[in-house]
Amino acid sequence: MNTPELQEFSGMVVFRTRVEIIDARFRPLLIPDVFPKFDEGRWWARGLVRYARRKLVSELWESFGVEITEVG
Repeated sequence: MNTPELQEFSGMVVFRTRVEIIDARFRPLLIPDVFPKFDEGRWWARGLVRYARRKLVSELWESFGVEITEVG
């Protein structure tokens, strides 16, 4: 979103603002840095959801030893 080519688009400021608002709401839903091999700038790829249904909770525990909260 920060490349010079994109800055030429008039709607880029509005778009960037909307993404920042969404990011601010999404970040708290993640356990940060579960996958540290991803670049730090890709925080969404480094994180893992804090809550999930039974199947995902079970699969994450069995496959990676990562514990998250079950909902629903």
